[in-house]
Amino acid sequence: TGALGPDWTVRLVDLESLPPTDPRRGYGSPTILLDGEDLFGAPPPEAGALACRHYPGGPPTSDEIVEAIKRKIAAPRVTPPPR
Repeated sequence: TGALGPDWTVRLVDLESLPPTDPRRGYGSPTILLDGEDLFGAPPPEAGALACRHYPGGPPTSDEIVEAIKRKIAAPRVTPPPR
């Protein structure tokens, strides 16, 4: 529960516990993914090397995180065409 309501689940992931092929390993830490996408627009990583995350101007505040989540869930979703 909190600023976004009771229907949210937050999972903390230890990147070192993920298999080497897991694409989440390539995101620098700390990173917040929502529906598999970086909350602050970083592109998907090309390699699965563990690294630290650099946020120009410093890491986001909790208020900035909540606002970014609200913007993301309010944005229209694009459904890819069937294959």
